[in-house]
Order: sequence, then structure tokens, then C-alpha cells
Amino acid sequence: MSDVKENPRLLIISPYFVPRKRVGALRSYKFAKFLKKLGWKLDVVFLHANQQKLSKDESDHLSGIGLHSLEVPFDRTTKQSGSDLTKANLQSSTQNKKQKASSLFQGLVDYMERFIPMDTWFPILRYHYSKVEQIILKQKPHAVWVTADPWSGLLLASRTAKVFNLPLIVDFRDPFTLCPVRSKRKTKWVQKMEQYWERAIFEQAKAIVFTAKDTLLMYQNHYPVLKDKMVLIHNSYDLDIHTNSTDQNSSEISSVWPIQSSNQTFNLVFLGKFRSSSPIEPVISLFERIRDKHPEVFRDLRLYHIGALSCDVLSRIKTLQLEEYFIPMHAIPYNKVPKMLGDFQALLSILNPNRDMVIPSKFWDYLPAKAPIISIGGNMEMAEILSNTKRGKQFKASELNQLITYVYHLWQEWSGNNKQTDIDEDNRVDVLSIEETVDINDPNHPLYAYSAFSKTQELSSLLLKAIEKHHMDSFSNKT
Repeated sequence: MSDVKENPRLLIISPYFVPRKRVGALRSYKFAKFLKKLGWKLDVVFLHANQQKLSKDESDHLSGIGLHSLEVPFDRTTKQSGSDLTKANLQSSTQNKKQKASSLFQGLVDYMERFIPMDTWFPILRYHYSKVEQIILKQKPHAVWVTADPWSGLLLASRTAKVFNLPLIVDFRDPFTLCPVRSKRKTKWVQKMEQYWERAIFEQAKAIVFTAKDTLLMYQNHYPVLKDKMVLIHNSYDLDIHTNSTDQNSSEISSVWPIQSSNQTFNLVFLGKFRSSSPIEPVISLFERIRDKHPEVFRDLRLYHIGALSCDVLSRIKTLQLEEYFIPMHAIPYNKVPKMLGDFQALLSILNPNRDMVIPSKFWDYLPAKAPIISIGGNMEMAEILSNTKRGKQFKASELNQLITYVYHLWQEWSGNNKQTDIDEDNRVDVLSIEETVDINDPNHPLYAYSAFSKTQELSSLLLKAIEKHHMDSFSNKT
């Protein structure tokens, strides 16, 4: 164990990794970046991202880390992904023939995946087993850490950890077989197979990490015998990215992200695409009610969002005469997001009630920003974090009156119109000062606990404990 403490070595299996700009890729990238600073010797196995290259910052931070890309014959995920916001189409699907063809192909793939265990990456990862084994033989890691999805990465990590008698630590960013949306799409026999694999991997793992408390509790209830293995390590924001972005030239951002002056309009932003997991309906209802109740606020409101609205939604907001209030925009690289968020007066997060067990990735981008966060959803953990850090407030979709009051008070502060109104006192809510700033580098501030460095420290401690437990278990078995 002395070698582990002095020179800990870890194999990271992260099928999605930078230069991909997906949520999972950025999570494992931040862990790798800060584990290196904590003294870990790292090797990362990932799927090659066609035609994408590391940025200079990424290259600098990953210097000294063994990067092992697995070649792929094709890759849809570098062109189309719900969690990849580096590109966004501002035209509706009827205006873009390529997007229509892509949607038809995606529909075919989605249908086929109903009959495929895990995901379509499994054959490619299975093909590369021998390469991963050679990496382990050469680098001799003390443990294997794997993040999912794609879920087939779990099988690759499970097999290699067994073959080389290494402790396995699994990272679940989303629920797998317990997902109320994903599992229902799979055929019964595929569900049974995935349930078997999930349990087997859970039994093998020395530690199982979840990113949201609700997901953790859901799995602890489902696997009560294994609940002591399960821990919570949230996603996080990166202080380096925040600092570097806020130092960038404003004109560089505005040239790719044209936003109306905050002196003229009260700008809200939803840093995502409206879809089933983040429905637009609560926002439409909010705008309709504000128009009726506070027309002076409605005139100033604008909501920016990533990409085009669907044809049905676009038709609906045209009918409601709301078209000019919903403004689509291109996405920009994630390292420029902190600077861009400074142009908005409120940051919007939306959760489908059926997915309240997860915390949206954009929530962590919002946390270190200046403007208050408006969360529409029922995730109590998000509400607790917002309360502890004083960064905003959460409302259920049914709490529309309270939400309207909150927006009204934010607008009052922005406009300087602080006259008394006849708003129902029962609907009053605490409003953060839009000008309030937080020192995100202060380790004593509640916000710092959600920084990438702080979360990596949690992971490093967990890894060392898992390795120690594995050594003890192996010694007991030999005895």
C-alpha cells in the first residue's frame, strides 16, 4: 500500500472524453485534470473523436497523462448529441433537409437499439479489449474507474478489472436500468439482460458513484444489500474555466453570441435545447401569465435558448404572439460560457417531472455566475443547493404565481422600478440582488464545495479507500 500512497496509478475508462464536448466527457476530463494535480499517475481510454482536436488548455492540463484513443469506423455522436452544445441549428427541421434525413436515420437507430443490450458501442469496445489489456500490463494501475454512459463501457471495465484483479469503481451519471424513460424503450429480454449485468457489476465494484442524491437513494432502495458501496459525488464547475473565460475580450464573445443590450431588455437564458427532458410548456405559461398580470414586465422580457424550436412549438408560440420573445442562438465552446452568462439577468433551468432524479449539467455552469438561477422542477437537492449557496430559487411547475412574483421582483431591481405593488404577500419570495457577487475562490464559501477541485478531492479519497479495501479483501481470500 505504500506504493499506492506515494505514487497512485489509475486507469480511467471514459468512452466519451475531450475533445468531445459532452457532459460525460467534461466530467471525466475535470477529474483527470485535478487528479493529476493531486499526484495521480493516469491513463485514459476513450473513443476517438473524428475531426476533433484538443484545445491548447486541454492539451496543457492533460500533459503527462497517457491518452489512449480507440479507433471507431463511424461516429454519430460527434455530429449529433443532445448533450453536445458546441453546435446548434437555428432553423426548424422543415427548413433543413439534412436535419430531416438525420432525424429519420436517428429514428431508425433508436428503434434498433430497443433490441440491443447496453448500446451500439459494445461491438467496438469489445474489439478493443486486447488493447486495453496491453495498457494495463504496461502501466500497472492500482484501480479501474469507469464512467457511463455509454453503458457498454461498464462491461469493458468489468472484464479488465476481473482479469487483472483490480478494484473497480463505477461512475453513474444517470440511472441505467432504473431510468423511467430509457428502460421502457427496451424489449423485455433486453431489460432482463441489462438488469443482470448491472447487478453483477454492482456486486463486483468496490464503490459506486452517483451524481444526484435522488438517483443514489433510488438505487440504494433497489439494491439494499449493496447500499454501503454507493456514494454521492456531484458534477461541478471548473474554477480555471470560469477565471479564464471572464478574462476574455467581450467583443470576442458578442461576435458569436449577439445578445440585445441588457439595458434595453430583461434577458433570461436557458443554456440548452427544449426537449422532453426540459419542456418548454412551463415557460410559455409563465410568459402568458406575465403578459396578463404585468404587461410592463412582459414588454422587456426576452428568453434566449440553444438551437431552433420544433415546428409544433414554433407554430404554437406564433399563435400566442410570443415569437419575438423566444430567441434561438448558436452555442459557443464551453470554456466561453462563463463570460457569456454575464450578459443575462436570470439563468433558467428546467426539469421534466419524470426526470427529477437528475441534476441538469447546465445547473453547474450557472452556479459560479453572477445572475440568479431560476429552477423550474421538483429536485429537492437542487433547491437545497440554491438555498445554501444563495444562488437562486426553485419552483415547481404548479407554483406559477410564486414564480411570476420572483421574476417581477428581479425585473424591478433591474429596471429600478421599486414602487410598491398590490402583489399578494403570500406569494412574496426572497429575491437575490442581481449585482451580488460571490468569491468563488473562497474555500470557506458554500459554493466552493461544488468546484471541480473539491469534488476531485472527494473522488481521490474514495479511490484510495477502494484500493485499500480491495487489498484487504484479496488478502482475506488468500488466507
